[in-house]
Amino acid sequence: MNEPIHIQFGVKADSLQMEQITKLLGIKPTSGWNPGEIYLSKNKKGEQIVQVKRNRPPFGVWHFSTKEKQFPEMAGHALYLLEVLETARESIEELLRLPDHEVVISFWYVGPVGFDVSASVLSRLASLCHRTTFRFFES
Repeated sequence: MNEPIHIQFGVKADSLQMEQITKLLGIKPTSGWNPGEIYLSKNKKGEQIVQVKRNRPPFGVWHFSTKEKQFPEMAGHALYLLEVLETARESIEELLRLPDHEVVISFWYVGPVGFDVSASVLSRLASLCHRTTFRFFES
């Protein structure tokens, strides 16, 4: 695992269409897909690696990640994410009211020790999602 520390805001739904979420939020996603979308993947066939067409799962996801930012601490990622998301607070609140949409904020941490983020910043982030997840990986 060599990914840097980062935070990811994600929306998942069976009916999700990336273009609609992007337009609603006014934020360009860093990744995602529409339900059942076809994509190219690699598969090993004997000694060869070949490209094959696969279908995405029957749900769509829309992600915005702070991964490209080089903040040395998780708190920097949290403040940056808030800066981006709070411009779309009303639209995010619309998503939170949709029964088939799940909105999640995931903290990704790689390192030998944990991290600190103030309670007020965590509270502001928590108000923008249904749940938060914390993923820790040793470096």
